Amino acid sequence: MSVDYLLCLTDNRHPATSKVEELHLDDNAVELLKSEKINNRLLCEMMAHPDFIKLMTDLQIYADGYADMMIQTANATLEVLRMTAMNAGAKSDSDYVLDALKGSKLDENTYFLDVIRKDLESIIGSIRDAHKTDAESAVDVDLVDTLKGQIEEIKATQNDPLISKLMIFFCKEIDLPLEQFTDQEKEVVEGLFKRCRRYKKEVSLLGKKGKRR
Repeated sequence: MSVDYLLCLTDNRHPATSKVEELHLDDNAVELLKSEKINNRLLCEMMAHPDFIKLMTDLQIYADGYADMMIQTANATLEVLRMTAMNAGAKSDSDYVLDALKGSKLDENTYFLDVIRKDLESIIGSIRDAHKTDAESAVDVDLVDTLKGQIEEIKATQNDPLISKLMIFFCKEIDLPLEQFTDQEKEVVEGLFKRCRRYKKEVSLLGKKGKRR
């Protein structure tokens, strides 16, 4: 285990010994991984899942058309059976035997997309379960209680300036008590709020309401 891993400077337990060229990644893949446009850690979790190899195998079978001939052969066999049943005395295509044979036909796209979907469900489901205990993941909340709490806070601050209300909600969202802000930090945050168009609009509306009274 590397020292950098213990110091949280890298996600690799062991020092990398392979060159990028050995991974057979093209330029687009390398640039995408370096761009930070996607969550590389999540991609690693998917690759580490035991069903990931099955997913990639099914994708290759579908993309390269390996099973197309087998499915076409199976469908042709069912068609022969359907014709045989009709010649044996089935009166029309509404016969239940013929309906069963029709329903047994496979569509390559539908079949493999369903297989791939099941592979993904298994992988994504496991990852989601693993993330439920993460501090960074979304947690289950009671929206009714949350809204009630927000309404009570609004009532408690209804005589305060708009900027004070915004500061209270901002602190609540980032889970940091307002009391822990220094005066300078408060000025910085309030300054950002005052530069927002929506804040200016609300202040303007409040001013108009005050004049009407």
